Amino acid sequence: MTEAPGSADVPSYDFGALARAYVRHHLPRSGLLPRLVQFGPCLRAAVIADLYLAGRLVSTATEGDIESDTGPTGDAATDLVLDYIDRNPSSSLERLLRLGPSLRDEVVHSLVATQVWSVRIYRVRYRDAEPETIRFPKVKDAAAVVKGEATADPWSTVLALLLHPWSGADDQLYEACGAAGPFLRGYVSYRAFDNADNRSSMYSDVGFAGY
Repeated sequence: MTEAPGSADVPSYDFGALARAYVRHHLPRSGLLPRLVQFGPCLRAAVIADLYLAGRLVSTATEGDIESDTGPTGDAATDLVLDYIDRNPSSSLERLLRLGPSLRDEVVHSLVATQVWSVRIYRVRYRDAEPETIRFPKVKDAAAVVKGEATADPWSTVLALLLHPWSGADDQLYEACGAAGPFLRGYVSYRAFDNADNRSSMYSDVGFAGY
């Protein structure tokens, strides 16, 4: 079983795969998943990036919108994000990242339901079925991708930036993220400069005016 999704132009795109991979990377050997504060915005960012890669989220210089003919994806975390966007059509991207649905439980439940994770008895601990795949197979060190020391496919490059948003990235790296590149550029800026002024500027940096 692999976490990488299929081609973005086919209906079988593996929605939620980036969020699941992100959580798998943070499972320690103890099996006790930490309740990291950044899980919320990071998982929402992962879902948004998946939507871009799948062609379900379209951005232009003036607006960002979900294509009108799209429906539920079948992934609980992704559908929560889509529902939030539908219910908050004028909400900014920054607000979605900061105040959107948690997604942590939905991602964990998905990992357990697909038997990627098994639950240890007595305490809420998990065991990964294929721990050797947690470090995505094409690139052993995500930081090496961000630093330009290794290359990867768009999906793995996006995951590298989600895992290491503090590292320096150049235009070439964002271009390697494919359709998710403009969003990742804004997200990395958002994480690196988390204050009111930069959160506001991030919205325009991503390249669209609103949902």
